Amino acid sequence: MITMKELEAPIRQWVPDWLGLVSIFVVILPVTMLNGSYTGSMLEVSNTLGTNSEDITMGYYAASAGMAIAYPIVPKVLSAFSVKFPCQ
Repeated sequence: MITMKELEAPIRQWVPDWLGLVSIFVVILPVTMLNGSYTGSMLEVSNTLGTNSEDITMGYYAASAGMAIAYPIVPKVLSAFSVKFPCQ
């Protein structure tokens, strides 16, 4: 079985692999569910704002691309802080 360290997941070393995997899914699942609901309400948003739906569509595409681009950067940013950073 592959470990979290081999996957280079942003999980601390003292966290068990099974707990790391579960926590990743717990964090990512609501984001994936919300992304679909935002796209479904695109027509309502464009009607409320009085703009073309193409503008809102490009905004949703930019948000999705931003999340995809930020995913590999987050572990590098988190590794810059120590474990005790919030307590200081």
